[in-house]
Amino acid sequence: MNVPAYYHNAKFYAPPFAFLSAAEQGRFEALGRDLAGVPVAEASAALQAGRVLDASTGEPVTWSPGDMVAALSPPLREYLSSTEYANAVATARDDRRFRLAAAP
Repeated sequence: MNVPAYYHNAKFYAPPFAFLSAAEQGRFEALGRDLAGVPVAEASAALQAGRVLDASTGEPVTWSPGDMVAALSPPLREYLSSTEYANAVATARDDRRFRLAAAP
């Protein structure tokens, strides 16, 4: 288990690590989708600087560390590969949109 202090840490840990919380995994995947054209270091710095915005509200989003795990045990592998986890991740991912604000 690890708790990535920054977005770039999580990007380098995953895979094989995934967030234990499906909601956090979905948010992480949405960030990855919406910041796909941005170098990881720049995306991470933008999150720290409040330049990543929630596309629906325009509010800045920040990185909030959560527990990431590698599925080394059968029960954890089962949980992370379950339909319920996958559906919850997809819902969280598809419900979020982010955009990058221009640098000042």
